[in-house]
Amino acid sequence: MNDRDLLIQAIRNGATAWTPQEWSMRPAATYAIKFAVGGPSLTSGDAHELADYGFTTTTLGLTGGSGADVPDAGWSTLDWGTPGKLAGGDTTDLFQSPAIFADPMGFYEAAKCLNISGAQPPKQFVAEWWGALTTASADESTSGFGLVEAGGTAGTAANRFAWIKSDGTNLLLASGAAAATVVNALAVVTTMLLHRIVIDRVLQRVDWYTSTDGITFTHRAYLALEADELPVSFGAYSGTTNRFALYGTGFFYYI
Repeated sequence: MNDRDLLIQAIRNGATAWTPQEWSMRPAATYAIKFAVGGPSLTSGDAHELADYGFTTTTLGLTGGSGADVPDAGWSTLDWGTPGKLAGGDTTDLFQSPAIFADPMGFYEAAKCLNISGAQPPKQFVAEWWGALTTASADESTSGFGLVEAGGTAGTAANRFAWIKSDGTNLLLASGAAAATVVNALAVVTTMLLHRIVIDRVLQRVDWYTSTDGITFTHRAYLALEADELPVSFGAYSGTTNRFALYGTGFFYYI
């Protein structure tokens, strides 16, 4: 069964947690979250506030999108307008999910949700989200977004499992233990990109890719896996200078 077949099967089997409130409450092969107005509830006291479901959020802002156009027939001219976003506009703004991804239990549960029998579980866990460092002029190890070690906090350098950051010149991938090996350097850009981080249990490494259109990806860097740091969470953090924004819908899935 190829990757496309697994994704189709996940949808058909209802193996997708379509709201972040479901993430810690049910097994799934795909987890989704909408980063815009009408998406996650950040309001204290709301009946569906993310903090009641294992998330950590700190003074974040949600805005709606505007000014976009319908894509052309060839998907070659994309006018994104001003996309809706979840933004960390102030120092120490933080977003972090529950730590539920990429450990043996996560792969096992995904296999059961996909109805895989008589074969090994999926080979990869993939984190895919539209994001930008809207300010990226400083060399900051904590500002950015990506995957965070079990028990760790987004914005703590030692807790990074696969973290995208800026050194003021380039966007880079790093863990708490090492900087990634660069494949194709990415100069600082403050507009949104589709980021894809892949944890591959066969290759025993982490790879980072980016895309401007959601179709064609460029391999940016890779890291060796750190031992004894799973399950991971997804997080984002604004430090002293640099600022993050998350757009559209993030998908976190096993294939």
